[in-house]
Amino acid sequence: MKDVSVKAKAKLGKLLDDYLLERTINENDLARKISYLKKNYEFLDENDNKLVIEEKLYNHFYKQEKSIEFFLRGLEKKFYQLYFSIYKIYLIQEIITSILNKSLEDNYKYFINSPFFEGMELLPNFSLNDFVNSIKDNHIKRVLEPFLNENMDQDELIFLSSNALIKLYYRALLKISEKFPNSEYKHINKYLAEEINLLNFEMLYRLKSFFEINNNEVFNYLIEGGYLFNAERLREISNLNKEEFIEYFSDGRYKNIFEDENLVYKRIQDKRWKNSRDEIINDNCDILYVVSAINLLYLDIKNIVSILEMDEKYDYNQKRELLIGR
Repeated sequence: MKDVSVKAKAKLGKLLDDYLLERTINENDLARKISYLKKNYEFLDENDNKLVIEEKLYNHFYKQEKSIEFFLRGLEKKFYQLYFSIYKIYLIQEIITSILNKSLEDNYKYFINSPFFEGMELLPNFSLNDFVNSIKDNHIKRVLEPFLNENMDQDELIFLSSNALIKLYYRALLKISEKFPNSEYKHINKYLAEEINLLNFEMLYRLKSFFEINNNEVFNYLIEGGYLFNAERLREISNLNKEEFIEYFSDGRYKNIFEDENLVYKRIQDKRWKNSRDEIINDNCDILYVVSAINLLYLDIKNIVSILEMDEKYDYNQKRELLIGR
């Protein structure tokens, strides 16, 4: 496993260093930005438009993730594959949203060209029923089937079906983590627990901001297993209104997440970045080191995509503020 950690560490050399980051965010011309980024991503072309560049970057990430998977064996490989199955879940969420928004035909080529589309079926005229019934993973299909019969608001359907998929994902990860030796399990469990905390906080914020759901129902959409946030504590904060909820987190380790409502999602991503960075620094567990390295690669690509969107309408401080983990 150590040799795989070394391979993962080598991939971290592709992260944007401070010099390259500064040059890129200070440049507004897209072609010049690409010329700087080609130092790390030689496959980019100054003549590509933003959508093509984004597609190339995410295809590159997929190849990096798969190249590490190739060298893993046994339980570590199963955990790794399950952990990064989240990108297929994200794609399923996007497809459901597109179907319900009646924009599937417009986005069809984007979906089928995604590297994470492998093993899936989709046609431009698919209904939600068609798509769910086409899913080969029986666990995912069973989670989504109840939503086919739900008479609910479209936004709620999108949100709650996504929530159900994420709950399925983390329950499976927590279950497989129990198979590791105790010395590794405690680190894996704590790592996943921090991710669960952040998802629960984001879920609570969104539910209290955009949906009219009573407090008893709110608790049902949360994931148990978060670090220091057991069922009793989750139920306690579920019963708070939005103002009380934000006040609850005005102190302590999560205090900055809700300071600016325009940056809540970004602050949560910052915490995820820190969770992975800390694991790289501490090197507690080989499989976590590998997972964290790939996570940092993904977040770095998300930063690059953001940088490509930034032009003269953003000043320097705004650009820096929007970058994850910077």
